[in-house]
Amino acid sequence: MAKDVFVGGPIMHAIEGHDGYDTSTRRLIESILTALDRAGFRVLSAHRAEHWGKVDMSEKYFDVCQRDFAWMLRAKAFIAVLPPDRSGEPIRTDGTCVELGWASALGKPIVIVRQLSDRHSHLVRGLPKIANVIEIDYRELKVSPSAIVNALEQAFKLSTRKMAESET
Repeated sequence: MAKDVFVGGPIMHAIEGHDGYDTSTRRLIESILTALDRAGFRVLSAHRAEHWGKVDMSEKYFDVCQRDFAWMLRAKAFIAVLPPDRSGEPIRTDGTCVELGWASALGKPIVIVRQLSDRHSHLVRGLPKIANVIEIDYRELKVSPSAIVNALEQAFKLSTRKMAESET
């Protein structure tokens, strides 16, 4: 049976005026979604559901929150995509940070895709110390998108190992 995987990342702050969704970020996230599809995972993605920001969700915040939380409860793992903008700074993604909180509180395996630098908040950088987190540099996925599947499998193994350790 396919495992549900929830993939989160910037939407609102990745939309560039009338040009639409940031091309580089879209390519990265699409490559992740495709690699997961090919590996047999069932992907839960607001990017797909909202057609990359084309669906107006501006007044549907309760619906979005309920949908995303239901996805988190259903998912076997969470992948947070935290890419940089053109200047190298992380693209703001408040929703993904909330989802990281949900995933860590629920004990879900987590993969964080980001630029492995000190540009992220202390809470993002420190999360691997308290939760089941594997981090992967977004540039690695540009070269080999299937590396997301390996990172996800590592996160599942880490979660299983931590559960076994807590039982002893």
